[in-house]
Amino acid sequence: MSINAKKIRPSRRSFMIMASAFAVSSAAIPTASVAGPHNIEPIYWRGAALGAEGIIELHHPDRKKAEAALIRCQKEIDKLEELFSLYRPESAISQLNGEGFINDPDIRFLDLLSQAQSFSEKTNGVFDITVQSLWVFYAHFFNNPATEDVKRPRPADLQQVLRRTGYQHLEISTRRIAFSKPGMAITLNGIAQGYITDRIKNLLKEEGFDNVLLSLGEIATIGPKVDGSAWQVGLEGGMAKEDTTQRIISLQNQAVATSGGYASPFSYRSTANHLLHPKTGHWSSLEGSVSVVAKKAVIADMASTALALMTHEERARFLNSQSVIDAVYFSSSKDGENWKA
Repeated sequence: MSINAKKIRPSRRSFMIMASAFAVSSAAIPTASVAGPHNIEPIYWRGAALGAEGIIELHHPDRKKAEAALIRCQKEIDKLEELFSLYRPESAISQLNGEGFINDPDIRFLDLLSQAQSFSEKTNGVFDITVQSLWVFYAHFFNNPATEDVKRPRPADLQQVLRRTGYQHLEISTRRIAFSKPGMAITLNGIAQGYITDRIKNLLKEEGFDNVLLSLGEIATIGPKVDGSAWQVGLEGGMAKEDTTQRIISLQNQAVATSGGYASPFSYRSTANHLLHPKTGHWSSLEGSVSVVAKKAVIADMASTALALMTHEERARFLNSQSVIDAVYFSSSKDGENWKA
């Protein structure tokens, strides 16, 4: 049984990673019951979460309970998009970027920004949601006929934009969120889909579902598959020339997120991409992709973005100083070495 939701818009995340049931097996369109001791036919939800293709595969003997839960998942996704979508003028992020402040913020918006700020500190500012003005600068630069033959902007122009970035200039409290500098703006591309994935995972766990695969821009699982085996997930390698073989990993009560500049170019005349360093203004130089496995999708989401921008030395220091990441996979050995906790 499949529940169809709203129309899907393509996004950079939807091209980066694919769930096993839809990427490494013939089960993309369910036509029969699941093999195994329980013989429970899966129920699928298909839709979108912040533009990324969304799929939830849920196994449960009570079909009415499962269908009702998936409807609640859709409603929760809609509510979160009303807060996090840059494409909705009435969203919390659009109000903050437009006005420079927002009073009495929704607790979920406050929670997401607080997690982003905390992770910025842990990565010494490499992960930073205040890079939106930098993104706008590059988008205009690479779409300007006057700079058609120029690969990079002038350093002086770039420095002007960098003065409007920096997570330290985002002030957060329960009563008010505000920028301390004019012209600042945030993007939630490196955190919101992970946050939504965790919210939906927690909703389903609280309702007693034990065998679930979620792909909502990032991938997460609840328990094993219905037959007791771990979920199998395929990671996209990107544009790495040395190895185009898809890596398959196992997940059980874990999440995985993948980042790579190949999925979000500003221009095909340059290597410029949307993974932007908030301090230097440069973009990620990864040849392939980096995938992060963690218990929480929001951590995997933020960490994959940060690792795509770090130097080899920064990655080593970061990974050796934390305990919330289970594994890291690079599709190209030129980009970095795989790591496990």
